[in-house]
Amino acid sequence: MKSVYIPLKILVSMMLLLLSAACSAKEEPVTESKPAAETRQTTTEPETSDNNKQNSQETTPENKQDRKNTTTKQTAPDKKDSTVSAPSPINKAQTLPKHKDVTLIQEGMKETKQGTLFISPQGYYLYTLPKFTASAEEPGKDIILTSYDERHTMRIELLSKDASLPKLIENAKENLSALGQVNEEKNVSAPFFQTAKAYFFASDNKTTRIIIIQEIAGTLFRFTLTVAHAESAEAMVPSYWAMIKTIGIQK
Repeated sequence: MKSVYIPLKILVSMMLLLLSAACSAKEEPVTESKPAAETRQTTTEPETSDNNKQNSQETTPENKQDRKNTTTKQTAPDKKDSTVSAPSPINKAQTLPKHKDVTLIQEGMKETKQGTLFISPQGYYLYTLPKFTASAEEPGKDIILTSYDERHTMRIELLSKDASLPKLIENAKENLSALGQVNEEKNVSAPFFQTAKAYFFASDNKTTRIIIIQEIAGTLFRFTLTVAHAESAEAMVPSYWAMIKTIGIQK
């Protein structure tokens, strides 16, 4: 075999080319990865800026107004509740006790009994004694009954401020005349009734009827007492007087 002669200069050049190619092969991944990383960094930065823009858009005046409206809507029920829970006015009748001591004077002797509150639809109140009950009988008229005897009654009427006293007295006399002779009581033992506008009575063999026209707290009343001639009759008039004196006017 013949040996091939390669000049030294050419051999050195070939070795340099091979070394250069090897170095280039090793450096390619590094040089290529750097642009890729830079590309990813440059692409993510605009995304971040876009997000910031979007977040800035969410805080625009319109969005602030929406949040303000939302806050107003949330606080509105509280205002409504405070209006509903506002205290309402309380009238005088609602502050009255359900029971009250009532003084009964009979034959000069004082006796205290527990009275029960009655509030009339006519706008007044009173306290009834034990064994007496009050109720509305008809519009403009109440009645008090007793378990002592159902024939004992007292009717209570509120009269108009424009009512004519002479006509009221005339009507009272006409009502009583059906029983018998009409009498006027001028010396009432109870001081409370000494200021009565009128106090008349009449009787037959079964019943005594009394009509009293009395002004109480600036309001004119007519009381019609019917007392049966029975064993319990003696306590009836003092009991009715005692209940009349508890009358008050609702404000």
